[in-house]
Order: sequence, then C-alpha cells, then structure tokens
Amino acid sequence: MADIDPNSKMYIVRFKEKAQRKNKDDKFEVLRQVAGISDTNNVLDLIKESLRTANSEHKHNPNIAKDEQTIVDINLYNIPSVHIKLTPEQAAALRRHEDIRWVTEDEVVRNCAETVPWGITRVQADTVDATVRHRGYGVKIGVIDSGMDYTNNDLKPNYKGGVSFVTGVTDPKDDNNLSPDCKTAEAVYHGTHVSGTIAAAINNAGCIGVAPEAFLYAVKSQDKCGNGTFTAITQAMLWCDTNNMDVINMSLGGDNNTQDWTDAVTQIHAHNRFLAAATGNEGVSKLHYPSSIPGAWAVGAIDNTDTIAKFSNWGPQGTVKFVGPGVGVISDGPGNILHSLDGTSMATPHIAGIAALAFANYRLSVCDTAVYPPNVAKISNIVNAMINSCDTLGQTTIGHQSLQYGYGLPQVETMLNILLGQT
Repeated sequence: MADIDPNSKMYIVRFKEKAQRKNKDDKFEVLRQVAGISDTNNVLDLIKESLRTANSEHKHNPNIAKDEQTIVDINLYNIPSVHIKLTPEQAAALRRHEDIRWVTEDEVVRNCAETVPWGITRVQADTVDATVRHRGYGVKIGVIDSGMDYTNNDLKPNYKGGVSFVTGVTDPKDDNNLSPDCKTAEAVYHGTHVSGTIAAAINNAGCIGVAPEAFLYAVKSQDKCGNGTFTAITQAMLWCDTNNMDVINMSLGGDNNTQDWTDAVTQIHAHNRFLAAATGNEGVSKLHYPSSIPGAWAVGAIDNTDTIAKFSNWGPQGTVKFVGPGVGVISDGPGNILHSLDGTSMATPHIAGIAALAFANYRLSVCDTAVYPPNVAKISNIVNAMINSCDTLGQTTIGHQSLQYGYGLPQVETMLNILLGQT
C-alpha cells in the first residue's frame, strides 16, 4: 500500500451506481484495494472534516488543504464519481475493475480559448493521438440538415463543398434563423451545430469535434424553419451516395416513411456507407424514420450521468443501435459563437464522428485478413468494432441491445485498438 502521490495527475473515476455493482464495498474501499492506496479512508475523513469546519477557525488546516487537492468525492445528484490523483498504473488497474465505468484524466491540455465539450471527452475522442491514429482525415461526411455555416472558423478548415435541395435556395449555407413565418423558439443554426460536433477543427478557437480532420459536406435539405420534404431528403441521401460520402448524418426525422427513403437507405448500406439517424425527441416507444429503416443506425441520447434522456425515443427491441451525448451539448453557431442544445439531433453526430474515425483507421491501417475477413463487408467490420467497443452503461452485455440504450456508447480508444488488431 502507498499514499496518494500529490505529483500525479488528477483522474475522474466513475463507478456504476451502487445497486448495479457486483462488489458492494464503498468506492474508497475499492480504490484502496485495486489501486493499492493506503490513505483513502483518512482522506475521506479529512474531507468531511473540512466541510464541517468550513466556516470555523480550523478551515485553513494545512492537512485538509493538502488532501483536498488529491482526492474529492463527488456524489451530487447521485453521480458516483471520485476525483483522485493516480499514477498511470493505478488508473489502468481501475479501468479493468468490473464495477467502474471509466477512468479519465480530469484535464485536457489545450489552448484555453478552445472548448472540449463533455461529449467529446465521454466518447474518448479527445485522446486520439494524430501521430499514432488518424483523426478522420480524408473521410467524407455528408451532413443532411439545414445547411452549414462554412465560414465558421471551426468548420472552414474541413469544409469541402455542398449542395442545396431546398426549393429556391442554391447556397448550402445554414439559414436556420428566426423568421416571422417559423414556429421555432430560437435561431439554433441546427446544421452548423451538428457539423461542429462531428468535425470542428483543432484551431485554438471555438470547440473541437469528434473527428477534427474529417471532410465536411453541407447537404441542405431543411429550410430556414427546419422543415424538409420527402423529395428533398431523398435527393440528399442519393447525392451522398453518388458522391461517395463515407458517413452520412441525419439529425432529422418524422413519423412517416416513403419507399424512396427505404430504397435510398438500403442502397447506402450496400455501398458500405454509415448512416447515423436520430431516433426522435418525444420520449416514446417509437423511432422516427429514417432511423427505424434497416441499414440506418438509430441513435438515442444520454445525459452526462449516462442516463437515457427523458426526450429520447426508443423501441421496439432491437431498433435503437447506439446512444450518444445529447444533453447540454456545446457546439458551433453562426458568427463563430458557441451554444448549447439538447436532443437526439445532438447525440447522432457523436456517433457519425466515431464512424468517421473508424473509416480513417480502417482504410489507412494494414488490413490483414486476420483483422478484416475478406468475405465480410467493410461496413460490417467497422460497425462490429463500434459495437464491441461500447460502454454498455450497465444496461446489457457487449454485443447485446437493450430497449433504450441499444448496444451502448462506442468508446474511441477501444474501437481503434480493435480496428488495428491490438486487442
């Protein structure tokens, strides 16, 4: 046993909820046993003492101050996390424990002017090392939406072109605004926000996306009020297929289907493309189209406690494929601003970005037949890696779908190790 090393890095250790833990020991007892830390109980007492004496003459106790810098128990709103300083070896040991969801560093070393949204960290996209892995470079992503503010500093480096299928509009730039004839409550610039989550560039400004070097294409199917027709959306899907988009993001949907949509999704899947589609935001057991069409990958939303968002549509069994961060998601808006939105629309681009990272690493790595069986379609290999990387969020086991969470939340580091044959 060893004391906490105050010179180590601070980590966040996220446990499963107590009812779901196989080991019912206190979190600090698990830390003591697994990480070999001798003083967690003493530190816990000191933290409690510091809370009791915060306004007393003892509040500047140097021992309390020292220990509060090394470990903090966070249980607000039943969030079972512990912030603690660990060595890399201790962090690795904790990651292998069955009752711990994840262990991640509590800081991101980036220019202070650039925001790393919580969803990017949650899917491990901020850990991708460009010297070892590929951040999506060369992967073509079609964003079927209200357009894209391609002049935005975050999006301009990765924007490669676009098209509009909205009648009377030739420019694919996002015009989702406050218009007297729209029933929207705010100018969300939906397509711009979605695009930022997928591939906002690393540029010391704004925010970063899941795949910050992927190629973005604006495929405008929704008008300034956020409405799109069957015809426009069908044309948008077929344009993406014809122009060889590797990944297609559809943060949109409706209650009705058309055979054209079914045929387009089927064709897209047959051509080894990944189509991520939002399940819908009514909180009911019915998925929107096109997310419920076989060949599309339906994405629900979770919040930052790994709980399904109350608005996220689900079911029937087997239809939800993945979940992504969808509550309080910060991304790009017009005029280089950042703003926060909620919705399965915000969860879907996280999964699209993860798919882009998969495509980049699949295509650019050595594809020996032990890793990629030649008789299996490329899209199946990529999706299988995503599925097998999932944090199941305590809902099921890897490779099995739950009603609301699907296979769970793909984890980038694990997925890339699978794709590179390093597991």
